[in-house]
Amino acid sequence: MLSPDFLLAMTQEALIKYCSDLNSRSIVVVDSTFVKEVPDNLKQVYSVPITQVAKEQLGRELFANIVALGAIAELTKAVSRSALEEAVLARVPKGTEEANRKALELGMSLVSEQ
Repeated sequence: MLSPDFLLAMTQEALIKYCSDLNSRSIVVVDSTFVKEVPDNLKQVYSVPITQVAKEQLGRELFANIVALGAIAELTKAVSRSALEEAVLARVPKGTEEANRKALELGMSLVSEQ
């Protein structure tokens, strides 16, 4: 891949490592829980507290990946909400379905508010 259209950076280190590969149209989502500095040359940046929201709203940082997935899905519209929810719920541990559903919704709302 020469220049990705999308980057999810959950840490400052990841953003630094991969931001030089981006083009002017690349969409960047950063977890503002851990990413404090974003280079000025990045144009489409969504800075959202992914891990903080997972911990505060769902009780565990473990749900951060599903919060991030919801944010990505909302921005890209690459898959329908119902198809995404069905795919996620088919793969999560029994008993965590409602928390994962809420994690998806939280991620979607984080970026739709920006």
